Amino acid sequence: MLGDARWAEAARRVLAATGIAPDGDPLGCRWIAVRVDSHGIRIIAPMARRDGRSPRLDRDLSRARAACQLLDVESRRSAAASASSAPRARLIQAGPPPTWDSATAPTGRRTR
Repeated sequence: MLGDARWAEAARRVLAATGIAPDGDPLGCRWIAVRVDSHGIRIIAPMARRDGRSPRLDRDLSRARAACQLLDVESRRSAAASASSAPRARLIQAGPPPTWDSATAPTGRRTR
């Protein structure tokens, strides 16, 4: 599950890839992203830049799909990396039973 900051970054990257709101372009289209559940967002953007021109939308659907696929791969990689760095349960192998001599043998009495 992604947090709000990761979803915001995903929306920025998709909008930059499609040409709707390119990185570093202060006149790009305004937009909002609405988180609808833990697995998705909806992006709403008018198709008018702040300077009144239309955004360049050459192959915007295929670019959006490619950006989403890249985000998916990166998300899976980071999940796998965090899972591999998590502490793992270790198998402890039992050794032979202890041997007792008369000086170290337990007495069966409880002491306080």
